[in-house]
Amino acid sequence: MEQGITEKQFKEEKLREDDKGLWLFDKCIMFKEEYPFIIKGVELICKKIKPKKVLELGFGYGWTSTQFQKCGVKEHTIVEAHPLIYSQAVEWQKKYPNTKVIHSFWQNLELKDEYDLIYYDTFEIVQTNNNDELDNLKTKYWATCYADYDETFADYKEPSFIFKVNGRKYFQSLYKK
Repeated sequence: MEQGITEKQFKEEKLREDDKGLWLFDKCIMFKEEYPFIIKGVELICKKIKPKKVLELGFGYGWTSTQFQKCGVKEHTIVEAHPLIYSQAVEWQKKYPNTKVIHSFWQNLELKDEYDLIYYDTFEIVQTNNNDELDNLKTKYWATCYADYDETFADYKEPSFIFKVNGRKYFQSLYKK
């Protein structure tokens, strides 16, 4: 997380896109090369726990959101802080009436609902005072985006899992709360 970037600065920062991905503050917040791995991770999560009610923190390109819809979630709430990405999420939402898109930093929300799954895929570049809020969200399972597999995951515990795409190993976190 960058020190000194405020929520206001984040919201005012121009989003840029190039052949590598989406950029804010000279940091790539979403790499286009991640597409196949992210989709596969969500597909495997849905196959494993069959979530019906999902809270997704971060929208990005909407890849995970679309995959959750393909996997048949019944209720889907997406929280996105950046104004341009939020507007893209609202446009995307028109195809999926079972979704709700909230324009906010997730740390600033008081969510009362319980979810089957919270999928956390944000790029933390804003310093907030509410990072402990993750512990207060009600869910059966947590998942974060995939990571390249390395030996640090050798002792992973179920229900997290390791999978391969295009010959590379990936780790998909999934934690029972």
